[in-house]
Formats: sequence, structure tokens, C-alpha cells
Amino acid sequence: MRITFSIFTILICSNLFGQSILLDTNIVGALNEVNRIRHIAGLDSVSLSKELSKGCSLHAKYLAINKGNPKIQGLNAHKEYKSLKGATLEGMKAGKNSVINYIMPKESVAGWEATFYHRIPLLQPKLKEIGIGYFIPNNSYPISLVECITGATGTDTTSIVYYPAKEQQDVPTAMGAEIPHPMGSQGDYGYPITIYFCKWQEIKNVTLRLNKSDTLIDCNISTPE
Repeated sequence: MRITFSIFTILICSNLFGQSILLDTNIVGALNEVNRIRHIAGLDSVSLSKELSKGCSLHAKYLAINKGNPKIQGLNAHKEYKSLKGATLEGMKAGKNSVINYIMPKESVAGWEATFYHRIPLLQPKLKEIGIGYFIPNNSYPISLVECITGATGTDTTSIVYYPAKEQQDVPTAMGAEIPHPMGSQGDYGYPITIYFCKWQEIKNVTLRLNKSDTLIDCNISTPE
């Protein structure tokens, strides 16, 4: 299945962008990583959007140009201000709808897989296409974006998405870093287990038990209640 994903991704990228993007292993690798995670969860592959990817790249460049400006600190990195250099309408939309990281795109997606909040957008059943963009400033760290909100169209193909999936092998044991952090601060926490209710189900009276043999493992749980 992974070979199929790789071939599928290269064809999609070639059709949308031409030969130049085919050589960008960073974007191709990130798209493959998204589809690898979706395949584990039993979801369809997504394709790459030229328009959404352009917005992601523009917003990444905007963040690089305005590095150090207090207006883009923290969660404000998702916004664009017309008064700042490099602001564009496409970049503004991408920033609002994207997940952002300060490493390369493929490594960013792999990191989000181990998080509580940023994993969910990647696992939307009705997601059809995504944008991937990045910018590497001179003598600084890369800035990567993945936009997976706009391309979520149509109807959900399933009502619940579990991750890790049933019978999944080699599941990591540590939570990844993310802002905001679900526990309030970074720490030594276990790998998050998410159950994404895609439709408007009413979720009440949730309990969780995690056992290792006959031992009950301490857990933190977050529910709609």
C-alpha cells in the first residue's frame, strides 16, 4: 500500500505543478506522510492543491519576513496584518486554516501525529485535498504549513475515527510537543489516544480504562463535557 501511495502522490504533484514540484521531496514526503497516517486510520488518500499550497508558502514567507515582531508571536502566528510586510489575501487564509511548525514539512506531519489537537485535522474523513508549503530563511529554521480545513468538503464517510487504530503495531509511547499543550505545559506524557466523532453525536458519561495485564494505568481524559 505504501508503494501505491508514493506513485499516486507523484502523479498528482506532476499534474498540478509540473516538473519543478516533482523534484521537491519535502512536499512529496509530507503528502505521503499525511496519507500514511490516514491509511492507518482507514481513511482515503488526499491530493495536493496548487492554490492552497501557494497560500501556505506565502504565509510561511510572511512569518519569516516579520520574525521577531510581537504581532506574530504565539497563536497570532496564524494571523496576517495588512500593516506588516509580505501580507497577502492567500497567505491570510492559509494562516487561519493551517497547522504551523518550525521544522521541515514531512517531519512536521510526523510530529503532529503524536499530538492531541493537531492530529485531528489530518484525520477528517471528508478531507479531499490539502495545501503544503514552507519557506527557509537564510541562516534560520524552516517554517512549514499544512492546510487541511478548506479541502474538507462533502459528507463524512465514517462517523468515528480512532487513532491509534485497532490492531495498529509499533505505536509510540510519548506525546509530542504542541502549542497550546493539552496538559497546560510540556512534560512526560503518554501517547494520546483520540476518538474523533465526525458527526454531531451527543457524547455523555465517558469513562476510560487503560490496562497493562492486570494493572490499571493512570490516564487523563478530555471529553465534550
